[in-house]
Amino acid sequence: MIELFEKYVDWRILSHFLRCPTSSFHVKELGRILKVSPGSVSTAMKGLESDGILIKEKRGLAHLYKLNLEHPVTTAVKKAYGLVRVLQLRPAERFLEADENLISLALVGSYADGSYDEKSDLDFLVITPSRKNFADLGRKFEAEFGTGVGITVFKLSQWRQLARRGDALYKKIVESHVLLYGGGLG
Repeated sequence: MIELFEKYVDWRILSHFLRCPTSSFHVKELGRILKVSPGSVSTAMKGLESDGILIKEKRGLAHLYKLNLEHPVTTAVKKAYGLVRVLQLRPAERFLEADENLISLALVGSYADGSYDEKSDLDFLVITPSRKNFADLGRKFEAEFGTGVGITVFKLSQWRQLARRGDALYKKIVESHVLLYGGGLG
């Protein structure tokens, strides 16, 4: 599905900004990175700017573009793009291969709520009766995704205890998680 974001020049450019949401790029620089002609990049960036998706900054004589993180469409597309990237890893399938007793698997943190940036790590919440160590799977995900991966594991009784106590971590996760497998977390 990630191919959808890479099929057309405009989407490839937007995809790059979604992957690097806090970085600014010059037309020629982005053309070199994406191996696209500066003219095509310029046309696409101007179009994305006129739609409000990109913001143009002037630094001396240079014009740099960056993602407009305040635009409502950007927020929604950024969250979708991040989720599509995560799903490329096939997390549900691979966690189930590691632990067939998996009860629930959720994406949590900045990739779940769309607030990720270039320095964000990828966070998973696992609820399982097993005492499995998912460190090997985490390292594989890190190598494939290109960022740190955190895997938090709870037994079902521990998760329910957090719920009964009204724990702040529990509330935050329930509000903003993306369920990848199993029963709901709430």
